[in-house]
Amino acid sequence: MPNRRHCYQISTPGAGRDPSGSPAATKLGEYLFSGACTGQDPATGQLAPGADRQAVQAFKNLRALVESSGFSTGDVIRVWVWLRDWSVQDAVAKPWLEMFPDPDSRPAAAFVAAADLPANQFLQIEIAAKKGGGSRRSISIPGATLGDAYPTISVKGDWYATGSLRGDRGESTQAQAERLHDRFRAALETIGASPDSVAHVLSWYRSHSSRDIQNTPFTKLFPMLGDRPNRHSVIRDLPDGIEITSEAMGVRGGMRVNYTMHGPRHGGIDGLWNSLPLGMAIADLVHSAGTMGRDPVTDANPPDPKQQAELALANTKHLMEAAGLSMADVGHMFVWYKDQAARDALNAPLQAFFPDADDRPAWHVLQADLPGDMVVQVEVIAVRP
Repeated sequence: MPNRRHCYQISTPGAGRDPSGSPAATKLGEYLFSGACTGQDPATGQLAPGADRQAVQAFKNLRALVESSGFSTGDVIRVWVWLRDWSVQDAVAKPWLEMFPDPDSRPAAAFVAAADLPANQFLQIEIAAKKGGGSRRSISIPGATLGDAYPTISVKGDWYATGSLRGDRGESTQAQAERLHDRFRAALETIGASPDSVAHVLSWYRSHSSRDIQNTPFTKLFPMLGDRPNRHSVIRDLPDGIEITSEAMGVRGGMRVNYTMHGPRHGGIDGLWNSLPLGMAIADLVHSAGTMGRDPVTDANPPDPKQQAELALANTKHLMEAAGLSMADVGHMFVWYKDQAARDALNAPLQAFFPDADDRPAWHVLQADLPGDMVVQVEVIAVRP
């Protein structure tokens, strides 16, 4: 059977050959997912000097990557921008507006601090795109995201994504969490979507206590146990005065189906196992939460980081099989690691699990303050045939 995935590596060093082996981008059906695109200058193979020039170059490289894959910038529905620190966000505005000049047709932008970026890199960019479905439409609710140039929600066909939703600076964490979810609901209503259509939520929070505080407004928005979107909550540095942000993806008119599996499970809300799903299918997409490297026989995380990485990938495979898919249907992965020992252990399991460099999902390897003895998590987006 021919490969469903088509991997792209363009000639400019800026699109980068990730040392972990990720393609620059992977096409799966009508979808395109990129890995991390950097600000390397294609003429020199070196990073452009300074945050402003790196941002300009990264967007140039991104355009080249998207177009070489047979897509256009009008097909992009979500852009993740990973920043060395929050001062770098200002450098993004100019190339962003040049690539997406129409305020009514911009992708959603999720800004995330990533202090673990390689030396001299100020930012990385990655995207999710889809052909078809008509023109992209974006809506902005004043004050709802991390910048006026970045939409609250964008939709193309029925696939949608939100920007980095937030509360108001200076409010209590509880008030910020409640306002964020109120804005989340309002954003869905602007495109005629309901909370039932939300597939996946990534929440970024300043502390573990902030994560717990968001549970009340989250369960108000998604009250039914067994019918909730995936949610992955990750500690990150946030802009001054902001305690929590969230970003989401979904399919308007879709209905969720939740999946779990024997052994690994989601820690859930208030200690209730699987009160959040490990896997979730909606329309032609399947999302996972952060799948850990827990041994399903011993019900423990092995101490060896390489073994945890192998188990995280194997557990993800089993989760895909529970949804009627295989790892050949995975288009995008976030691979989270806790420390340098775990990072050093990742490349070999990833490349062994996906031995064909021309048939891999695009993945992005990122540091996270994972809880307890967990040192690796894998989070995927898959596309049904």
